[in-house]
Amino acid sequence: MLLTRSKPPYICVRCSFRRSFSVTGPTRSRSSPTPKPPPSGAAPLTNRRLIALHGADAAHFLQGLTTNNVETGRRTGFYSAFLTAQGRVLNDVFIYPTSHASSWTSTIPSNLSTSDPGFLIEVDASEATKLLAHIKRYKLRSKFAVRLVDEGEWNVWSTWDDSGKEKEWTAHSYPDTRAKETPSNPTSPPSLPTNHIGCPDPRAPGMGHRIILPASQTPSTLSLAPLESYTHRRILHGVPEGQAEILRDISLPLESNLDYMHGVDFRKGCYVGQELTIRTRHTGVVRKRIVPVRVYAVDDEETPTSLTDHPSSSSDRSPDLPPSGTPVHKPTDPKKRSVGKFLAGIHDVGLALCRLESMTALKLPGSSTAGSVRRRRDGGGEEGDGGEGGRRFVGEWVEGGQDDGGGGGKGDGSGKEEERRQVGIKAFVPGWWPGDLSG
Repeated sequence: MLLTRSKPPYICVRCSFRRSFSVTGPTRSRSSPTPKPPPSGAAPLTNRRLIALHGADAAHFLQGLTTNNVETGRRTGFYSAFLTAQGRVLNDVFIYPTSHASSWTSTIPSNLSTSDPGFLIEVDASEATKLLAHIKRYKLRSKFAVRLVDEGEWNVWSTWDDSGKEKEWTAHSYPDTRAKETPSNPTSPPSLPTNHIGCPDPRAPGMGHRIILPASQTPSTLSLAPLESYTHRRILHGVPEGQAEILRDISLPLESNLDYMHGVDFRKGCYVGQELTIRTRHTGVVRKRIVPVRVYAVDDEETPTSLTDHPSSSSDRSPDLPPSGTPVHKPTDPKKRSVGKFLAGIHDVGLALCRLESMTALKLPGSSTAGSVRRRRDGGGEEGDGGEGGRRFVGEWVEGGQDDGGGGGKGDGSGKEEERRQVGIKAFVPGWWPGDLSG
């Protein structure tokens, strides 16, 4: 049986899992060991919202506005993005076809035809109203209806199960069907039930499955996990998500790894923002990308060798995470020239936009600097050979500061003295990245 309905009294999933956790919120000192995410679970993604499109022109409209190919007749969702005309990322999204799912089509208004194509767009909750306005701006006379799905109406879930020895993608709610999940073949899911809305998460191996369910239903076979566990797993896999990590109007799709995460189809026709994206693909080299990083105390004698190890020289107390946007530089550089920027994190791991040849041992085409790269056998990242990847880097920021109360002074208004903070930052190249990094 695919789904189970919760027993009365019903409690909204968003309410029951509402937490104060935020990957971009204030950092706190931690003395307890970093917890490991559960090997399997189902997490309600309360930080995501849905936008519904339905009508004769819905597929054609999305084809001209998003980076991935919108195939007619497709039942499984896919990863994609909306760009500005200048090729910057507006929103990273998942797009789910809905016309095949009677659980959804039975809820659409009577003035809409169930035979017309329909889609749900999953987006960062804080960006949903902006994306809705963006869609309406380009809609013009296109024949489709669009609305923001109410909170508590439908929920987005992430499910995963790492217990298999081969780490295959498993349709956890459908025990009779299995499919390999590999970066080279991300869109080959098994035959799915008629009412299913979702997809295997193609962004990285082991990311599991995304499912869209009515608010009164939950995945049936896996134990519930908090949003924090999903976020921890996602960052360990080196997968950015949402506009706290893929900055709106600033980030480039290739620097945000949308090409590696199967979010860009370079063979499709014209779409908004295509020109810069395709030109970078064919003529340029992407020298900056978002990578997972370990945050550690600067007084540790040893630097981390993986995202999950704990050197013997490390203290019992984990360092605080830097604020979003904290620049990263070499501690020996008197000019403190930035080679990266910390974006967001949880526990002692995070994501940062880094210059690959400066902060890792990768050697990009046309460059004689940096050492060769060796992939870790466990898929956890890269190992340097003593080149740039073996050097230390730090994130530095100022915390506190006395405010004069007139609005013109510096500081955060807390009345505390300014304190300059530093943490070590170690970047790792995900093992699932392709060997050819020429763009």
